[in-house]
Amino acid sequence: MKKTETVKISGAISPKAESMIFMTLVVLIGILARIFLFPIGSGDQSNFLEPWFKKIDELGAAGALKDGVGDYMPPYFWIMIAVNALPFGNKIYGLKCVSGIADLIAALFVRKIVVKLTGNDTKADLSFAAAFMLPTVLINSAAWGQCDSIYTLFLIMCVYYLTEKRDIAAVACFSVSFVFKLQAIFIVPLLTVLLLKGRIRARAFISFPAVYLAAILPSLLCGRSLLSLLTVYFRQAGQYGKLNMTLPNIWSVVRGVDSLRLGQAGVMFAGAGCLMFVYYFYRRDQMPDARGTVVLAVLSVLFVPYILPYMHERYYYPAAVMGLILVFIDRRLTPLWLVIEFASVTSQADFLFDKKTLDLRCTALLITVVLMAMFVYYGTLGGRGEKTGPASAGKGDNDPLKEQEYDRKK
Repeated sequence: MKKTETVKISGAISPKAESMIFMTLVVLIGILARIFLFPIGSGDQSNFLEPWFKKIDELGAAGALKDGVGDYMPPYFWIMIAVNALPFGNKIYGLKCVSGIADLIAALFVRKIVVKLTGNDTKADLSFAAAFMLPTVLINSAAWGQCDSIYTLFLIMCVYYLTEKRDIAAVACFSVSFVFKLQAIFIVPLLTVLLLKGRIRARAFISFPAVYLAAILPSLLCGRSLLSLLTVYFRQAGQYGKLNMTLPNIWSVVRGVDSLRLGQAGVMFAGAGCLMFVYYFYRRDQMPDARGTVVLAVLSVLFVPYILPYMHERYYYPAAVMGLILVFIDRRLTPLWLVIEFASVTSQADFLFDKKTLDLRCTALLITVVLMAMFVYYGTLGGRGEKTGPASAGKGDNDPLKEQEYDRKK
């Protein structure tokens, strides 16, 4: 019998070209998926976004920056003003396109982190596809029209630069994230640990006031008061009274309760929890390496909304997107990430479509188990990285510049 010859298609093109073709196809499918979701509306669109666009039309760009058309920081209104000036028939669709662009860039940075940690281009390409097509991401940006993808993008960039030991760039990305959404503070415990351990230099944080000033300067020049611009997030914090806003966290047990005293005590309780988080990881002997930094980042952005009261249904978004990286660096973490994604997507979908898939207390219990498992997992990474600790914090052998120089020599 005559043997059948097989032609290996992959030999006809380079691996890099294969990667580009795959990623292009994923982007095209993702664009189509988002277009199908664009017509879905929400109360946020009708109650907030549409009235804000009307005010921008009435006041003009300068007037909108002066008066402040909503309760966000000015950079988000720069985007709205730009969208309003473009020939979009539906301005909400324009905002959803901006969130989609942030989805794409975030997926690219997820890929960069995975390829750095694994050296495997196939895993990196798959991580890009998963990040761009994640149900949490699609619902949030394309259906709901929220901007969580924007601040989360800069948090992911922050983590990437931390793995590169570029502390100034990392803090700058955190600062940009913060001027878009207050929820950027979810990563503060990680930054504090690395600051105390000497991985981040104190002078890197000079970018924070610089970025904040740049964010408010156009509004200041248009005539808005400095006090108003410095207190945006304080006004946001006082808008809602319910201790649990349909996010499955420890406050799910008192869902529907509106108590100022309990809320104030709850914030102090969360502050103490974050202090314990920082103290525990600071006291560990090892400086987290790139993998440990990513694990600690996911722990941080999951732990903070888990323990804080007044958390909304969207606030596991950074943990779901960032946690996806863990699947590709250690497949044993896949079940933990699946729980995070389940908690994130169901809490968003339940609110958006007014459907209750599972009691919040059950999902909160699952998140509790995930957090415990991740703390244990991080303990298994104890042998990674250079020795550090309270006695060596701030010494020259932990200088990020020296570490960067050493890495380049290698």
